[in-house]
Amino acid sequence: MCGIIWLAGSTRWVFATSHIGFHSPYFSDKRISPGGAAVIGAFLAKLGLSDAAIRYLTEAAPNTMNWLTAEKARELGIDSRVGTQPPEARLEPMSNTSPVPYVQYFQR
Repeated sequence: MCGIIWLAGSTRWVFATSHIGFHSPYFSDKRISPGGAAVIGAFLAKLGLSDAAIRYLTEAAPNTMNWLTAEKARELGIDSRVGTQPPEARLEPMSNTSPVPYVQYFQR
């Protein structure tokens, strides 16, 4: 869903180091969800994306990924801005510490 959220943004930035991936929605047993694909496709259509773009963003199998590059976005008519990341914006590698359990975010 991260890629879908990115598409909903008012300004879509793509950097040389960006990894924006898309695949079909699926159930926990890795079967593709036709209903999920229909809902996502309808949402992407409301965002103004073409049929070709919607197909590309939802066609990859659950165990694969269609990567959206700046060039592919242009080819599909997906409005995005190409930028360069300043050195201070680069992310440092994650430490070996354990992340905070997901449930703790909702126990405030």
